[in-house]
Amino acid sequence: MHKREDQFPYEREHEIGALSDALPGMVASFHLRADGSICMPYVSLRIWELFGLHPQDVVVDARPLLARSHPDDIRRVRESAVKSARTMTPWHEECRIVHPTRGERWIEGHSNPRTHPQGCVIWYGFVHDITERKQAQIAVRERQEFQQRVVKFAEVAPGALFTLRCNRDGQLSMPWAADKLVEVVGCWPEDARQDISALTACIHSGDVDTWHHAATVSAQTLLHWHCEFRLAHPIHGEVWIEWRANPARESQGSVLWHGFMYDVTERKSNEHQLMFMAHHDTLTGLPNRVLLTDRMQQAIVQSHRTGEFLAVLFIDLDGFKPVNDQYGHAAGDRILIAIGLRLTHMLRNGDTVARIGGDEFVVLLQGLSSVEECERSTQRLLKAIAEPVLVGEQSIMLSASIGIALYPDDTDDADSLLRRADEAMYTAKRTGRNQFVFFGNDAQRVSVLDGGMVHDLRLALELDQIDVHYQPIVDLATGRVHKAEALVRWKHPQKGYVPPVEFIPIAEESGLIHAIGNRVLQKAVQTTREWNGVCVDGVLRRISVNRSPREFYGYDGADDWISHMNTQGGCANMLSLEITEGLLLSDHPKVLAQLKQLRAMGMTVALDDFGTGYSSLSYLKKFDIDYIKIDRSFVLDIVDDPADRAIVESIIAMSRKLGIKLIAEGVETQAQAALLAAAHCDFAQGYLYARPMPQQEFLAFVRAAENTPLSVPVLFNHVNQD
Repeated sequence: MHKREDQFPYEREHEIGALSDALPGMVASFHLRADGSICMPYVSLRIWELFGLHPQDVVVDARPLLARSHPDDIRRVRESAVKSARTMTPWHEECRIVHPTRGERWIEGHSNPRTHPQGCVIWYGFVHDITERKQAQIAVRERQEFQQRVVKFAEVAPGALFTLRCNRDGQLSMPWAADKLVEVVGCWPEDARQDISALTACIHSGDVDTWHHAATVSAQTLLHWHCEFRLAHPIHGEVWIEWRANPARESQGSVLWHGFMYDVTERKSNEHQLMFMAHHDTLTGLPNRVLLTDRMQQAIVQSHRTGEFLAVLFIDLDGFKPVNDQYGHAAGDRILIAIGLRLTHMLRNGDTVARIGGDEFVVLLQGLSSVEECERSTQRLLKAIAEPVLVGEQSIMLSASIGIALYPDDTDDADSLLRRADEAMYTAKRTGRNQFVFFGNDAQRVSVLDGGMVHDLRLALELDQIDVHYQPIVDLATGRVHKAEALVRWKHPQKGYVPPVEFIPIAEESGLIHAIGNRVLQKAVQTTREWNGVCVDGVLRRISVNRSPREFYGYDGADDWISHMNTQGGCANMLSLEITEGLLLSDHPKVLAQLKQLRAMGMTVALDDFGTGYSSLSYLKKFDIDYIKIDRSFVLDIVDDPADRAIVESIIAMSRKLGIKLIAEGVETQAQAALLAAAHCDFAQGYLYARPMPQQEFLAFVRAAENTPLSVPVLFNHVNQD
């Protein structure tokens, strides 16, 4: 019995040691000496696993163990131990240590303090490794922080974030989605968690297959899933959704996408608007040249396949510019819109009406069985255009000139079709207007011209290369310059000066004569104002301006001239209108009306080249003619040819009886001037006095002539006054 009592402490100590070594952590006692040093009277063998130390390393002095403490944690651990000793409360701490081979680790210590008989404090406790637990806690915390960041990001993201899973059986579910899902697509996240049919049921029927196909391809290839589709939103109606997601294969074989979707309705609307603006006229909403060309190319392919006719109608409104000037651009815009609507309503489905600029429209007729069908359609268009357009309280009537080119008869490409229809339109314009003309021989002739001279003439008008020279007309009685003739001049950048006899007929053929005539008038008005501004004798100076018969027969008539003179105010009495006698032969009411309009404004009328055509005394009596210009062919040989002299004298005598003034053209010698003066001719024009001069040179010439009149023929003994 005594023996067992002697052996019990040893056996108990041995048993406690065995138990402590079996524990997953380290069992130890910590002794805090009075001098502040620490020793560990007892420590289990687990100290090696935790700190890489042996028990004997710390029995006397625990500094090797304390040296393992992480630098950032050692102060906190000491302070908590001091507090435990002072308050005699349990010590509990989690801290990091640096293991010599395993690196940074987390440990947790629990110990209870006791007072040692010697007055110091000793702790009995347990320390174990909690690295895995701390790592798990950190991972959980980081995951939670990440999820919080995702939620916060999802709150401000422009769309809805989501995860989408496709199981091996093809079932689609949405394990997670941001709350914005309901805002974007009108479906709550929980409604799509197990089955996304609540979402896919809202996809537009025309886009469902596209969405499912994109999902299948992405699941099979693991490539980025991107698509755009329409969706019926319960509040906003039809919206456009853009969908982007990146796939990954999960361990069980399913595919998980992480993605986002957002409403792109506004962007789609803007894209549609930009696309519309790029292909349509901003005023009328009709297709523009770009869209027209595309449709023409498609129509040519279609016509080639079916063997049917294709027609391109180039439409130019007659008289639109004067209306636009008179009533204003707002009224002009309303007219263009109304005409565009009429053309659209007159056509069949599949035909196209385009506005390609100004008052020019193009109609594309497809699937024609015959040329006659094209003619009938064009007649209907002309009739529709001719209907009055009500602008405010004004009823405005217009007509149109239409040129037609056919596929395959005229050409086989879109650009050529449009160009030839344009050329045919010019033919319709110059031969009467308010009609349609098919591309043919006349249009081909204009086409040849347009390739050279007409193109250059158009460019000259744009670059202001059309100039006006002035030739003085001298009073044979006084030697003073009271009149002049405005003569158009064109200096070609490569060819130099082109004679009017070459380019005027081409201008008349191409329709450019109207623009040239307007340009000459505008410059003549400016010159005669400056000329009369320096004259102090009170006698009105006039400049004669030629007007082509083509300008009289144009749809606009003299509207452009009248508008310009009204704008300038009081300048018509400084101008004289020169016409050819051939213009009077037709006795056209339109011509007579224009002559009356211009004379009523104050313009005088001169009959040019008299004697070379079908001169008739009845015309001189019937029309209000102020001047007759004797053609230079009679003046040239007046000195040597008695017959020419007799003709000139007869013309002069006749004119004087009718009260009409005479101007002799082509006077080059003093002898010619003397004979004309002796026959009582009023005025002379020719190289004897001056050649045609540019504006500034002419103004200098007439200023000098104000002070020193030109020479008066010696044989002249009769004074005439303008």
